[in-house]
Amino acid sequence: MFSHYEPIFDKSGKAVIDSKTGKQKQKHVYGLFTCDEPEQSDKQTAEVMAVQFDMYPLKMK
Repeated sequence: MFSHYEPIFDKSGKAVIDSKTGKQKQKHVYGLFTCDEPEQSDKQTAEVMAVQFDMYPLKMK
């Protein structure tokens, strides 16, 4: 599930600029929630975690 974008910096800490747009490059940050067991309760737990992450993405990091 997509969470947010983060700016990309090189090793020296300078912003990496996209040559086509002239803007700083951004990377997509995703949250992934899975369950270990195929039981219904585990699937529901993973779904609840995904919804919570969608509502409060920065608090789940």
